[in-house]
Amino acid sequence: MPWAATRSPGHFCFPNDARAQSRGDGARAGNRSTSRSADSNRLGRDSNTITSTVARSTSECECECECEMKSRRGPGTHVFVAISRVVKLAADFDESLRPLAKEKNLSRLQTGIPRLDELLGGGLIPGTLTVVMGATGIGKTQLGLSFANQGQQQEGERGVLFDLTARGDSQNHQAYAERIFDWTIQEQSVDDAVFLDRIWDKEQTRRDFLHLFRHSGRRVTASDMDADAWREWKYEQAKKLDRAIAFFYGNLVHGVRRCVIDGVEPAVKAADSIQLEMFDYIYHQILHKEYDWVARDLFRVEFRKNAESITQHAYDHQQVACMLLYTSHEVMLDDLITRPIESGDELANANTIILMGKTKDGNKMGRALHVAKHRGSACDESIVPFQIDETGLVLD
Repeated sequence: MPWAATRSPGHFCFPNDARAQSRGDGARAGNRSTSRSADSNRLGRDSNTITSTVARSTSECECECECEMKSRRGPGTHVFVAISRVVKLAADFDESLRPLAKEKNLSRLQTGIPRLDELLGGGLIPGTLTVVMGATGIGKTQLGLSFANQGQQQEGERGVLFDLTARGDSQNHQAYAERIFDWTIQEQSVDDAVFLDRIWDKEQTRRDFLHLFRHSGRRVTASDMDADAWREWKYEQAKKLDRAIAFFYGNLVHGVRRCVIDGVEPAVKAADSIQLEMFDYIYHQILHKEYDWVARDLFRVEFRKNAESITQHAYDHQQVACMLLYTSHEVMLDDLITRPIESGDELANANTIILMGKTKDGNKMGRALHVAKHRGSACDESIVPFQIDETGLVLD
C-alpha cells in the first residue's frame, strides 16, 4: 500500500513503506501538491491566509509527528498534514456559512399585500427590478406605497419615493400614505442645496420623497422637443442629477433598501421617453452601482476627505430593490397581457412584471391583477380581481 495513510487525531501520516516511493516519484508528489493547492484555491480562501495557516500547521505538526511517527516520518508528511488541516478548516467554514447563504437566497421582500405575496411565491426578490404597469388611476401608486411602507417592518426603514412626473401634476403620495398607512411623508425639496457634510446625519438627510421636475412642465418624449428644447432639457437634467444622487445615497447609507419610481408616462416609443432615459441612469448608475463609486460621483474632490465615513456607511447594492410604476396606454388587462415588448422597453429588463388593468363582465367593469413574469421564482399566474378601499389594495 504505497499511498496508504494511517489515521491519527487531527492529521494523516505516511507509513514507513511509503518513503521509498515518495522519494522515487518526486514528479507525482509535485503534481499532487499542485492539485491540493488548486483545491485550496477553489475553496475561495485567500492565498495569504492559506500560506500562513500552512506554515502554522506545519510548525504545530513538527512536535506531534515527532512523538507519534518517530521513524515513520517521510518527505512531504508535514505539508500533507498542513494542507489536510487547511482543507478541513475551509470545509468547516463553508459548512458554517451554508445556513446564512440559504437564508439570503430564501429572503423575500414582502409587498404589504399578503395575497399578492402568495402569488409571488413569498414576495419580491431583493436586488431586482419590478415593473408595475397599468393605466392611470388603476392603483399602481397604492401598490408602490404599500411596498415602500413594508420596509419599516422588514428592514427597519421605509422605502423612498422618487417622482419623475414632468408636467407638474401630483400623484397624491402624501394623501394616500397618510390615509392608508398613517405615514407622514417627509419630502426633500428639489430646490434645497446639497450639503455634503450633512450626509452622515440621519436626521438631516433621511427623507421619503423627491419630485425632481416639479416645476418643469416638460413633454416626456424627445420627439416633442425641438433642438433648443432638447438642449435645455439636457442642461436641466444634468443640473438636477446631483440632487438625485444625494437623495438616493443619503437614504441608502441610512438603511433604506426599497426604492419606488413613480410618474413615468406612456410614450409611443419607449426608446423615445426622456423619463425612461432618466430612470435608466438612476437604476444603473445609482441604485445598482458599488457604494464607493456612487460616493465618488457625489463627493468628487471631497471623496478622499470622506473616505473613512464612506467605508463606515457601506451598503450592498445587490440588496436594493426597485419598483417602477409605469403608466400604459392600454386600459384593459387583456390588452396589457398581449402587449408586445419593444426596443428600449423596461419590461425586457425587469425581473418581475405585475400588470394591473380593467376587466369587463357583461355590463360591469372591474379591476384585476396578473403576475406576467417573476424570474427566479415560482409564481401564480392567475388573473386576480382586486378592489381599492380605505385600506388600499385588497385582492380577492
